[in-house]
Amino acid sequence: MASAKDTAIIADSLGNFSLRNNTPVSEPDLGEVQVRVSYSGANPADIKHTTELGVTDTTLGYDFAGIVIQSRSSRFKDVDVVTSYTPTSCGRLHKRGTHQDILVYIS
Repeated sequence: MASAKDTAIIADSLGNFSLRNNTPVSEPDLGEVQVRVSYSGANPADIKHTTELGVTDTTLGYDFAGIVIQSRSSRFKDVDVVTSYTPTSCGRLHKRGTHQDILVYIS
């Protein structure tokens, strides 16, 4: 899946928001799962964390539901339906944002 491409809503390093096409899809590391996002929640924090707290250069979104498409975790297997949230922080990896087609989640 290394050559797969994704679409994501991002905040760039200057705090500008945009829709990015053809972003690389991240592979899961040990203890992580790759999830095809079915739903992601719109949340005021998506904007405020960038504009008020300076969280930039990241894919937006915290809440999601989806289907595991690749598991490197003993807790989940492919085709499991999952729902959760992802943490925020300065320097959060793009693969953690939920406003994209495929995310990587720490299980």
